[in-house]
Amino acid sequence: MSGYTEALTDPSYSGQILTLTYPLVGNYGIPDVLEKDEDGIQKYTESDRIQIRALVVHELSLTASHWNLDMTLDEWLYNEKIPGIAGIDTRALTTKLRTEGVMMGILAVSEKEIDEKHSRHSLQSAKKYNDDEFMSDSVHKRAQDIWYWTRINCSRRHWCQKCDTAQCAKT
Repeated sequence: MSGYTEALTDPSYSGQILTLTYPLVGNYGIPDVLEKDEDGIQKYTESDRIQIRALVVHELSLTASHWNLDMTLDEWLYNEKIPGIAGIDTRALTTKLRTEGVMMGILAVSEKEIDEKHSRHSLQSAKKYNDDEFMSDSVHKRAQDIWYWTRINCSRRHWCQKCDTAQCAKT
């Protein structure tokens, strides 16, 4: 992966709040995310949609310039109803996450002022997080009165599909 377009659509980040540590994000915008290559696979993304639940950046560029620009990062996030926040010391946040491990969090967005009761409820919801909602359907089998549970995750990054083609096999 080389950029934020790919990171936001990578199934391995499904359901997560993604923190980008590069100081300026959004300066080259977003290409046409629906454009496909000769194999019918989307050219510029790792899946067919944004996979993250929210985006955290230090500085968001509201203007973008690139020969392949279709929209700004801000427009894409807004269109896909993905909340984002800028003005965060993302390097310090990442250091804290590396030191203390994965943490539950929320990013609440509202056009009205968010009251304390709503915030406390959102925090309690985050503490009750269940990873089952982000996993594919479970398949279970019964063998000799013992239940075995298997999670099947069929999410594949487009890049993996591209490398399965005959053209990639030749290189």
